[in-house]
This record gives sequence, structure tokens and C-alpha cells, in this order.
Amino acid sequence: MMLPVMHRSSMLIEKHVPLRGRLLDVGCGYGFFLKMMEMRGWRVEGIEIS
Repeated sequence: MMLPVMHRSSMLIEKHVPLRGRLLDVGCGYGFFLKMMEMRGWRVEGIEIS
């Protein structure tokens, strides 16, 4: 599953952007990453072409 990749991505983002704010995910698919980041305190938006 994608959980290890999503976890590493979230840690990388939070390392370089320490203040949680807004997050845009382009090509978000079903939005699993956005949901995880929302639960971590981010305000999220996503866009998916399909």
C-alpha cells in the first residue's frame, strides 16, 4: 500500500514547512494523502483531472 510513501512525503513537507497551513495536491486521486494531511492539521485542497 501507499502508506509508507505518504508518511515519508508528509514528513518531508513538515520538515521544510514547519507551520501547518494550506496544501494543494494536484493529481490527488481519491484524496487519501489529503485526508491524512488534514488529520495532521493542514487545510487541504485537491484537484484531479479524471
